[in-house]
Amino acid sequence: MVAFVLGFNLVLSVLLWVVAWHVWAWRRKLARAAHSLAMAERSTHQVLVNAPEWILRGQVESAGLREQYYLAQVQLQQARQALAVISAGVALWRGSLGKPKRSSTRKRGRWL
Repeated sequence: MVAFVLGFNLVLSVLLWVVAWHVWAWRRKLARAAHSLAMAERSTHQVLVNAPEWILRGQVESAGLREQYYLAQVQLQQARQALAVISAGVALWRGSLGKPKRSSTRKRGRWL
């Protein structure tokens, strides 16, 4: 009976030692994974810490550029209208507004 108890205790001790060894190995793996995740979090934090300010700044600058683009479009339209008026004025001044254009097949002079 004593031999059975000693044998059972020995088997139980070896089994529990194997379980403890696996738990210890898992703990080391988890510690390495936690360390890697902490390092990754620090790296991303250092990169992204100013991201909200950059995004806000980009939004403000985009709004400013949209406003400038709109104003440039208005100025371009006004310039086109002014050039159309000037072109019509020049055409009136030259007197060619209502007259048909001359044919390019003019008769040449005798000496040409």
